[in-house]
Amino acid sequence: MRETANARSVSGELEFFPPAVRQEILNLESIITYHRNQAIIAPLENDRRVARDVKTSALTRLNEIYERPDVKQIMRTLGAVHAGLAFIMMETRGVA
Repeated sequence: MRETANARSVSGELEFFPPAVRQEILNLESIITYHRNQAIIAPLENDRRVARDVKTSALTRLNEIYERPDVKQIMRTLGAVHAGLAFIMMETRGVA
């Protein structure tokens, strides 16, 4: 999941989101990554369970953000732009 946020950040996709949404996505991605690792390396089963619960809560919240109508619209627009750019690139290379 964090790789996805990093890829969006590097490609500039997150720049299209409102600043508060962008920051919340990045924060949740950090929480998810940290607790995913904690769920693996924590020495006590109780600590691993807590890490899994926190990770699940963060994933649920992240999913709620991506399901918001305004965020879905941005994602659809970006998808259409990427598809159009891919087609143009294929045409210029003689593939299409």
